[in-house]
Amino acid sequence: MTDVETLEERVRTVERAVTDGDHDFPAANDLGELTERVAALEQQVTALEEQTEELSAATQALRGYVGNVRSVNERVEGRADTALAATERLERRLDELANEDARIDARVDEVGHDGGTVDNATGAGSRKAAGIDASAGQGESDETDDRATARGGGVLEQIRSLL
Repeated sequence: MTDVETLEERVRTVERAVTDGDHDFPAANDLGELTERVAALEQQVTALEEQTEELSAATQALRGYVGNVRSVNERVEGRADTALAATERLERRLDELANEDARIDARVDEVGHDGGTVDNATGAGSRKAAGIDASAGQGESDETDDRATARGGGVLEQIRSLL
């Protein structure tokens, strides 16, 4: 065998070994799998970042909404407190007027029993006889009504204006 024949034989042997055999390159295969896995993980991270941003935006929106609700609740509570106070003042005033009216009626009855004359329509005779002006109980009520009318209506209008 000549050197050329020997060389040809060696090349054929190398070719058979390379093409016929099951030669696996584990490092190359591992690198390909690793590259695919890294790409998949990058996609998942991107998706998670987008979801996190959406959740953060939704959380901020909810915080704003809750803040607005609290603000409205505080304003409504303030208005309710104001309305309650106005109603209580009105009730006290009405009680005072009713008591005053009852005292006037009691004086009228006293004078009427003592010989005074009573005009049943107005009660003026007894009140004048008792030294009480016929409009004494009503004058204050008229003033209150005048003030309420000047403000734009009756008691309901006053309460509405306070709200």
